[in-house]
Amino acid sequence: MPNLEEHCNHSKDRYSVEGRDIHIWLDEPCRIYAGNHRILRHDIETIELVGKIFGDKYGVTLAKNIASDHIYLDRIEKKEKEFEMEKPEYEKKREELNKELLREQAALPEIKIADMKNYLDRFFGHKKPELRQLAEVSLKHWQSYLLSLDNPYRPLETKDITRFVSQLNKKLGSPRTVSNYLGQLVLYFKHTYNEELTNAIKRELKVFDKEIAKAEKNKLPIRVSEVQTLYRAAILPDKVAIRLLLFENIPITKLGKIYFFEELNGKYHFSVNKEEKSLNEETIKIAKPLLKEVKGDNKRLLDFGDRQLDQHFYDLCIELGMINKITPMDLRKFGKNHHPDDLTEWLSMINSRPTNEKT
Repeated sequence: MPNLEEHCNHSKDRYSVEGRDIHIWLDEPCRIYAGNHRILRHDIETIELVGKIFGDKYGVTLAKNIASDHIYLDRIEKKEKEFEMEKPEYEKKREELNKELLREQAALPEIKIADMKNYLDRFFGHKKPELRQLAEVSLKHWQSYLLSLDNPYRPLETKDITRFVSQLNKKLGSPRTVSNYLGQLVLYFKHTYNEELTNAIKRELKVFDKEIAKAEKNKLPIRVSEVQTLYRAAILPDKVAIRLLLFENIPITKLGKIYFFEELNGKYHFSVNKEEKSLNEETIKIAKPLLKEVKGDNKRLLDFGDRQLDQHFYDLCIELGMINKITPMDLRKFGKNHHPDDLTEWLSMINSRPTNEKT
């Protein structure tokens, strides 16, 4: 017969919990009846009873599954003659319980999604659309991790954070991306989880922040050829952003808040913080396809924030195999350190890729 440890190991393999107290309770009559104790607490009616007794701790369905496995293994190994007749009934019960557990597991993330929506509304609302978008993507990765757990019922532990971050790092690749996502999740953990788990994810965030800081410290000044390489490969919105960083004295955080309107003669006017802004004519010419695509009243030149732009550049540098990871701030400094005529000449040397090649 399977002993206590074997029953516990079986439950842990299937459900990530031992259910030790359930197994002890089921076999408790052995103190009086020894090997014959299985005439008690080893039937289908007991499975329902276990759900009532241990349901608060494990969840009713999980508790019943643990009991069902214990009873089934004991009875089938003993090969009792009467069990051969009862076996179909037990197997049907086990199948029903397995399906019920799967349904509960599939429904569990809906609770998490509600928490996520509540968090997004509470911290972001509609005031910071770019941060809300980043938070949504971060939470989707967290939701995906929760779905991958063998047993969503058990409490989360610090090791779960480490595993999640490892998974996130493999999926996303760059320390900067992981750091951005973890930065959003720290707030969510404060909102939904306990202090221990919040501190665990903060520690993981610090690791990636240190990697980024070290890379920035050791970075060499960017060269003309690197700026040209980045510009050549950039999609149209990023291409316009690069020109704004090089030619215009507009704060990086305001690049996504440049608004425009078109006169009847086809001339465009731009404003930042409600103050009219004159932009480089060549930049306007290149940006016209973007302006034509804008619908409704939200007449923004670029539809993203500085964090997204930073990530776009970083990902593009990775894709191009560039040693230096160019940031918006690097481009701003590069523009200030060179004459506008030189910048115009260097960019004009590039055969721009067609704007409809990549959206």
